Amino acid sequence: MHTTQGLDQQHAQWLEDTRKIPCELAAQTGLVSSGSSLAFEFRVNGALQFKKFRSADKRFWIEPKGAVLSLWNEDALCDMTMADAPRIIPEGEFDALSFLVAGATHVGSVPNGAAGKAGEGDIVPTEDHQYQYLWDGPRLKSGLASAKKIILATDGDAPGQILRDELAIRLGRHKCWYVTYPEGCKDANEVLVKLGPDAVMDLI
Repeated sequence: MHTTQGLDQQHAQWLEDTRKIPCELAAQTGLVSSGSSLAFEFRVNGALQFKKFRSADKRFWIEPKGAVLSLWNEDALCDMTMADAPRIIPEGEFDALSFLVAGATHVGSVPNGAAGKAGEGDIVPTEDHQYQYLWDGPRLKSGLASAKKIILATDGDAPGQILRDELAIRLGRHKCWYVTYPEGCKDANEVLVKLGPDAVMDLI
């Protein structure tokens, strides 16, 4: 393993040993060390919007606080140079990285996980705070609106299924597909760790 700029040796080793994610790939997508924590960089059109931190005890927080949320790896997810390529949206950044390890290209993660309960009433984009990362004013972001096939790879638990359904309502049920995880796995990273990258690609 090579040391990678932005990631310290301990984090790089943990990514490769525990999550089975090459540290070079993680660094290329904007994962950096920040003291004892890891930080995912969220960029739109190449510009840094905010960072999402993960502490050693698995706490998450966003800096700066109150930042307008976007999808992680949004530029790749919304890249229209391969218009027919399926867009893959999992629930977490490690799951998105797992799809990238397996060879997928147009992958991005939601920034704030599952809400835990279904929404009620009509969707008003300017007031849809939990899912603001999908909207550009009153409309879906252009890369999402024009995508022909979207694969929702949310976690296989009850909150993940709620997130899956809420995303499908907003993105368009007619173009959304769901994944089914092998027994004993609840997300894409568990599939990568337990079964390898070919099994991750088998999900889609």
